[in-house]
Amino acid sequence: MPRPTLIELRNAARGLARTPTVSLSAILCLAFGIGATAAISSAISRALLQPLPFRDADRLVAVHRVTPSSGPQGTWPQSVPNYLDLAAATRRITGLSALSQGTALVQLATDAVRASQLYVTGGLFATLATPPQRGRLLTDDDARPEAPLVAVLSDEFWQTRLGSDPAAVGRSMLIDGQPTTVVGILPREFRIPIAGNVLRADIWMAQRFSPQQRAARRSNYLQLLGRLAPGASAASADAELRGLFAGLVLAHPELRGESVRVAPLVSESQAAVRTPLLLLFGAVCMVLLIAATNVAALLLARGVQRRRELAVRAALGATRWDAMRPALFESFLITLVGAVAGLLLGAFAAAAIVLAVAGLYGTLSYVVEQRTREIGIRAALGSSRLRLVRLIAAEGMRLVLAGVAIGFVGGAAVTRLMTFMLYGVSPLDATTWILAALLLVAAALGATLVPALRATRVDPLIAIRVE
Repeated sequence: MPRPTLIELRNAARGLARTPTVSLSAILCLAFGIGATAAISSAISRALLQPLPFRDADRLVAVHRVTPSSGPQGTWPQSVPNYLDLAAATRRITGLSALSQGTALVQLATDAVRASQLYVTGGLFATLATPPQRGRLLTDDDARPEAPLVAVLSDEFWQTRLGSDPAAVGRSMLIDGQPTTVVGILPREFRIPIAGNVLRADIWMAQRFSPQQRAARRSNYLQLLGRLAPGASAASADAELRGLFAGLVLAHPELRGESVRVAPLVSESQAAVRTPLLLLFGAVCMVLLIAATNVAALLLARGVQRRRELAVRAALGATRWDAMRPALFESFLITLVGAVAGLLLGAFAAAAIVLAVAGLYGTLSYVVEQRTREIGIRAALGSSRLRLVRLIAAEGMRLVLAGVAIGFVGGAAVTRLMTFMLYGVSPLDATTWILAALLLVAAALGATLVPALRATRVDPLIAIRVE
């Protein structure tokens, strides 16, 4: 790097050090804005671009029911008899398996817990070619009516409820009051994306169909997936299963108007997370926009303060480029440090709060500095420190409350679009909204009071002489 450039950078660093408030505020804004954006971008890349953790995942397909109300891209579940008939007749799909969700009451050593549960046909794990983390996984033999009850646990349940005890495999526990032997532990983060959802459960058990379930052709609750047979394509499997289902419709008129479709599981995995991730990416882009706006406001305030310095430089014969160069180098340093720090950060919620506080604090600090003369005059005329603090803080809080009100309106609109992604919390849950608002107001109040208290310590005689 040329020596003049190094000198300019050193001078820029010294200039930033003379105003640590604006420098640190700008760097924090950029760091958290860039950090949050980088973290979400990485998550989107992993979810949408990386392959599924199954062998030959591009050969896995889901089989959905299509009805007049669902449209041609329906993802509705199947009934037990429809599944059994299709599984027995298809030649284009091997290991056609079924899954259904539920909950179970699990009796542990000290208490009973309610756990999420998935019933699956015994060949599912062989179809997915999933290896166990410990023990073994379910097989077709486990689905036989006379076979003893067995279960496979998720890694999360094994860790949180059983303390990662290796002896858990082979141990018997009561599941819904029935003695059940734990035979294996699933790999970490094991999930199955299907029908726009990501299926996961604490307890996995073999599906055993009763005579009543085998006769209930209109009771649809099974999600189906399988693996394409050698030489088969998704299109040929789709054509075959549509033909097979048409035969079922002829034999069972109550199915009239329905059909099936075959969809690659890779596209199912992307559909399960695309919408929430893109919405989150839009939100984080707004955070980055706020960061850029905060930095622009801080640098603009700093530029206003430097008018006298720029006028002196111009009077001494400096060109416009010479006058602008120190500010450009300072902006470059702020951007460089903020970007490097941002790539080291990854906490989105904390980033948003710190970003808001940092921007508010830096901006208000400069606004207060611009009012130094006014504050001195008010103090000289007899205004108390408490009165001055209340005046400055009230003006800042008016902006904060206006921002919270706008945030409520925008947040309500967004959460209504995200209703299907919320679990256990309604889109307009009063407790969540009130706590979030109080947290932001409290943080903003702190960011407002600090510069206000600092401004009241200015000597009135010195403040009056400030230009």
